[in-house]
Amino acid sequence: MDILAKDPLLKMQVGYSVGIQNVTEKKMVYAKSVGVDVIETSINAFIDKKKRAFTASDEEIKAQLMKAKGALDKSGVKVWSIHMPFGPHIDLSLLDERERNEVVTLHRKVLEYVSILKPKIILFHPSYHLGLNEREQRIKQLVKSIEGA
Repeated sequence: MDILAKDPLLKMQVGYSVGIQNVTEKKMVYAKSVGVDVIETSINAFIDKKKRAFTASDEEIKAQLMKAKGALDKSGVKVWSIHMPFGPHIDLSLLDERERNEVVTLHRKVLEYVSILKPKIILFHPSYHLGLNEREQRIKQLVKSIEGA
């Protein structure tokens, strides 16, 4: 007997990355029909990275996430991972304390939003842009961000 048939945890899942605004019932039903089990998504479409701000209201973002969750539930496709926003202006390891705290606040709100989707994994990209000899300082800043300081 095939070992994969005995242990479903060993079965490799097929997935792809799709922005939350493109998670529709039609697309997810089709994805499932061709063997897609899971997706990675993000809410980057709702974030102005330079301003560290959301571009839609709380109600609009939650409505989009609930719509996506409904489409996923109907199709049987699951959210495997959430790709957190990243870039030089929204880095959890920024050296400037005020800026780092703004990023932490943004990330906390993103985590609150995406909890609706019940992801298995949250993917972060700290220290995306390092200056010369910044690695140790950036690691310390990241640890502060993670610990909630």
